[in-house]
Amino acid sequence: MVDSPIRNLIAGGPTDRGGDFDTILELGVESNSTLQNWLVSIVGMPADVAKKKTKAIMDNWFPVWNEEFEFPLTVPELALLQIQVKDKDQGGKDDFAGQTCLPVSELKLGFRSVPLYNEKGEQFKSVKLLMRFQFE
Repeated sequence: MVDSPIRNLIAGGPTDRGGDFDTILELGVESNSTLQNWLVSIVGMPADVAKKKTKAIMDNWFPVWNEEFEFPLTVPELALLQIQVKDKDQGGKDDFAGQTCLPVSELKLGFRSVPLYNEKGEQFKSVKLLMRFQFE
C-alpha cells in the first residue's frame, strides 16, 4: 500500500439560504445568533478515516476560511472526501445546510469549484465551495 497524503484548502463558500453554514471538514463562522462550521472528513478503510474542523470566522456572505487539512491515505482508491455544512444553533441542534462527497481517486490537482447538495441530494444552484487540492 502506498502512503498518499491529500491536502485540502478551503478558500471560500457563499451561502444561498440566508443562514450560516457548518461542514464534515468542519469550518466555523459566527454571525449574530448562529455559528457556521464546516466539518471535513475522509470515509474509507479504517486506517484512512479522519475528521477535521475549521476555526470560526464572521459570515459576510462570501466567507474565506484559508484553512489546510492533510489526510494521509493508505488506500486512496477507496477513500471519499466528505464535506458537510451545518447551521449551528446556540443551545439547540445543528441544522443541515449542505454537503458533498468526492471520491479521492477522482480529485484533480489545483483549485476546484465544488457544488453542495441539500438533504434530498439536489444540487444548490448558487452555492459552491472554492477548494484547492494538493497531493504529495
